[in-house]
Amino acid sequence: MGNDAGMKYVAGYLLAAMNEKVSTVSADDIKNIFSAVGVSCDNANVDLVVKKMAGKDLSETIKSGLGKLESTGGGGGGGGGAAAGGAAPGAAAGGEAKKEEAPVEEEEEEAQPLSIKPPGADGSWKDWFWYVIAFPILVCLVFTVPDVRREGNRKYFVLTFVMSIVWIAIFTWVMVWMATGIAETCGLDEHIMGLTILAAGTSVPDLLSSVIVARQGHGDMAISSSIGSNIFDVTVGLPVPWLVYSAYRWKDVSIKNEGLEITVILLLGMLAFTIGTIMWSQWVMTKWMGMNLIFLYVLFEVVAVGLTFAPAGSLKLIHV
Repeated sequence: MGNDAGMKYVAGYLLAAMNEKVSTVSADDIKNIFSAVGVSCDNANVDLVVKKMAGKDLSETIKSGLGKLESTGGGGGGGGGAAAGGAAPGAAAGGEAKKEEAPVEEEEEEAQPLSIKPPGADGSWKDWFWYVIAFPILVCLVFTVPDVRREGNRKYFVLTFVMSIVWIAIFTWVMVWMATGIAETCGLDEHIMGLTILAAGTSVPDLLSSVIVARQGHGDMAISSSIGSNIFDVTVGLPVPWLVYSAYRWKDVSIKNEGLEITVILLLGMLAFTIGTIMWSQWVMTKWMGMNLIFLYVLFEVVAVGLTFAPAGSLKLIHV
């Protein structure tokens, strides 16, 4: 007789004892209980339970059962049914409460405002290293951008947005200035720095956002974000500055890179290959697909940099 079946017959025995208000229960009493509730029973199991329970104190049996429930986290109460029924919701509520507490703590950690406070004596060397590296940027942001996470600063959200854009423009100008200086010092063309260092640096936010949403199971959002950001760069990021420049100086923007046409053709080919790879992988992001895309990026960089060493005028496909 299994545990579940045994518990069923013991419960029938106890119900019969409480119904008849006697200390000794017969097999017929148990059969009448099962018959009244429409539950089938096995005569051999009924006889076995009557034999095992004979001579036992019912109150002690009930207490023993409650003790077992408490030891398994079921909780205690006035009666066996009440104890089991009351304990399960209690345990479930406790579990839900714990589950709800974790996100709250996570939110509180993420909601900490920006600060220039050092890591402290218990900070690791990594914490101090990153603190020293980021300190100049932290100083600029803490004293000029209202942090809406601080109490009383939420009403300045528009100013926060505007100042964030301003600092992005300033940091971008510094980054381009430094990249141009490095290129001139090393004897490289400026667009090589744009293809390598600047492209990788400006794509780090896209990389981080794609990794975060991909780990959350939103692979389609990760890919859409990467493709969408590049489309935005080409259709908005380039035309708008050129339009402002042309409107201010009243002259066209000249492109000195003769290999730009080939580079654009390669880019379109890579885009088609990327979409084909995703379709071939049945719209599932796999390690094989990731390695293929990394290989494509390296190949594109090698070809793009190699084109800069071609003779002048030999790469121009469209002569106007």
